[in-house]
Amino acid sequence: RLYEVFEPEGGVARAIQRERLRAIRRALADPREARPIAALAEAFGFADPSVFSRAFRREFGITAGDFREHARVGLVPEPDR
Repeated sequence: RLYEVFEPEGGVARAIQRERLRAIRRALADPREARPIAALAEAFGFADPSVFSRAFRREFGITAGDFREHARVGLVPEPDR
């Protein structure tokens, strides 16, 4: 039944990945968060930085580095989709 519930969102794995990406996005928007992006990605379950990079850009339409820079100057892009 669990798989049926998450089917519209692309499945259970996709829903989990989306939540991990949103958590990283919140961390990148936090000015107190100083960890490198690769360290954040690893802390949230992305062992491969290139997989994380592609997933973040696909989900939010911006690179994690660009998002962090925008957040630092107060130009955070739209909230999570």
